[in-house]
Amino acid sequence: MLFRSILCGPREADDGFGERVHALGERIGAPVLAEAGSNARYGHPGAIATYDVLARAGRPDLTPDLVLRLGAGATARSTLARTAPRFVLFAEGGRAHDPFHFATDVVHGDAVPTIDALLPRVGRAAAPDWRARWTAADAAVRAAMDAGALEGESRAARAVVAALPPDANLVVASSMPIRDVDAFARSEEHTSELQSPCNLVCRLLLEKKK
Repeated sequence: MLFRSILCGPREADDGFGERVHALGERIGAPVLAEAGSNARYGHPGAIATYDVLARAGRPDLTPDLVLRLGAGATARSTLARTAPRFVLFAEGGRAHDPFHFATDVVHGDAVPTIDALLPRVGRAAAPDWRARWTAADAAVRAAMDAGALEGESRAARAVVAALPPDANLVVASSMPIRDVDAFARSEEHTSELQSPCNLVCRLLLEKKK
């Protein structure tokens, strides 16, 4: 059985990437582990938001044998990148952002047209319950966070995002606050826009949906 995961790092283009990558994940049975600035988390209920927390927990039942990373280097430097036997980096614009040399394979291209071409040609490749495992684990971590398991800056990041009124905008900058929002803020009620191509010092705009 194959245990594949799709990891989405920061990506600015508003080109339907989120919808495409979630369609691909559903088609092949892979969880979509989406960072806050990826345009694949906020507004996408199926996104796995707590992936880095889960990866750092070292659960053998959630260890993939292959990770496909789209977008720039993940703000939360996921343990997945260090532990997966095969780490495929999809590089757009001719740039393969891999400062820690995690990639075992590099593929150059444009994500959206590539996914569009793949969707009619691929079928379910992962273990039948692989995606469901991640969904259940993500829900359990979110429930623990809601029950007060967080403290300090992580708790503050979650509380601030949760308290946004409808139509509110929140600009998050830089580095650690973005990492805290990425790891701990709820994602079901918001859309996001990455406002700088730099994945370490940037601004993240969150907008609460009506």
